[in-house]
Amino acid sequence: MGKLISSINITPDGFCNHADVIADEEHHKFSIGQMKTTDMVIFGRTTYQLFESFWPKAASDTTLPEWIREFGQYIDAVQKTVYSKTLKEVNWKNTQILPEIDPDYISKLKLETEKDILIYGSPTIISELSGLDLIDEYNFLLQPIISGTGKRIPANISTEMCHNLELKSSEKFSSGVLNLSYGKVIS
Repeated sequence: MGKLISSINITPDGFCNHADVIADEEHHKFSIGQMKTTDMVIFGRTTYQLFESFWPKAASDTTLPEWIREFGQYIDAVQKTVYSKTLKEVNWKNTQILPEIDPDYISKLKLETEKDILIYGSPTIISELSGLDLIDEYNFLLQPIISGTGKRIPANISTEMCHNLELKSSEKFSSGVLNLSYGKVIS
């Protein structure tokens, strides 16, 4: 059985802005490690379109560093689901579009997969899945940047679904990024 893990870059002022990320070799090697334990990646439309515009080509672009190409190869090969009510077609292989989150489908995926399911970025999707109590682990890559702009993880989770988290691990990257991994406290 796999876990549903959210992985998002966030700044101390609470923004999730792809432009305010230190995406160096250490960050990519961490992401490669995540991909090695992942059967599927879930995206919202905006994050999907950002990834789709770069990573399929990056996987084989020999002008890029090996660590970028390696991540590109993993993300290109893995199964991908993009949640969108407006996106009608995708051009990235191994990608399906679903119009809305079906909790039963996600629960079934978690039971059937041997590896994990990873939500990359996508603050709205993280909020929806958290509100449905489906996320098993939260991974925050705290960027040492005051952004002041971008999207925040919406705070629309009902009080019945709020849950305490337990720090599972932390790691400081040489860039100053803090990788904080939390799991739900099981009562």
